[in-house]
Amino acid sequence: MKTKKIVLYSIIVLVILATLFSMIPIHIQREIPAVYYRTDNTNYEVKTTIRLDGYLFHSPLFFRKKYTGKFIVDDIAFTKKEDAKTEFVMDSNSKKNGANISICYKQNGEYTSPNLGMLKMKGNLKEIKMLVWEPMDNSNQKTSKYLFLVAPASNKEEATKIANEFKKTNEIF
Repeated sequence: MKTKKIVLYSIIVLVILATLFSMIPIHIQREIPAVYYRTDNTNYEVKTTIRLDGYLFHSPLFFRKKYTGKFIVDDIAFTKKEDAKTEFVMDSNSKKNGANISICYKQNGEYTSPNLGMLKMKGNLKEIKMLVWEPMDNSNQKTSKYLFLVAPASNKEEATKIANEFKKTNEIF
């Protein structure tokens, strides 16, 4: 009887420690080659780079990941502002629909947060697929059906291959 209690308490302590350990944020600092491509124009291909510098938090109890930090896309000017920050949460619903990404920064003394797009990721932001909102500026009127940004990729063929891998899991885009 006493042995069973010790085993039960040991298991409980191990589960608590594993949960706490998995909640330690992971520092992510990397540059990823990326490619824009359009589904409505087979000739459209633009190479760029995504730069990440932030922290990825895991919440194993709610199956969520939260990223806080810089998310810079080389050819989107408002992502490069010095005080630009982003924060997004990936949960079980986001895996299907994507997480909306906004970049928050100060402009003319006031904070603004234009949308960048809908993001899906695999791993700890090792593979990224994003439906990019257009126009790619800080305006509020944005829409998109056709422009994708995929990383890591060095050409359109690699980008579409990665994008199609995301689709295999019965996701919306």
